[in-house]
Amino acid sequence: WPCPRCTYLNVAARQACELCAQPRPANPEPEALAVSQQQELLQGIKLLEQRAAHLDVQQMVMKDDGNCQFRAVAYQLYRDQGYHPQVRRRAVAEIKAQKA
Repeated sequence: WPCPRCTYLNVAARQACELCAQPRPANPEPEALAVSQQQELLQGIKLLEQRAAHLDVQQMVMKDDGNCQFRAVAYQLYRDQGYHPQVRRRAVAEIKAQKA
């Protein structure tokens, strides 16, 4: 949410502005919240890009279908996120084996 005093974009969970301690407005406008969430997302993406550049690593986009963690592991192992079903099966099998 954007602070009405200093305009800082706070995370949704904060009840007061992180910079100026202004209390969160009681009923923020829905449009303002949507814009704030979009700006927060864009700031996060920019920060990730900066960190990746600093570490000299490349960000890889995974398909957003609920399998992104398994897709990322598949990409690291096989350089192909298409192997995510096999990675998921292996992970589930290992978890079940550890429970037994």
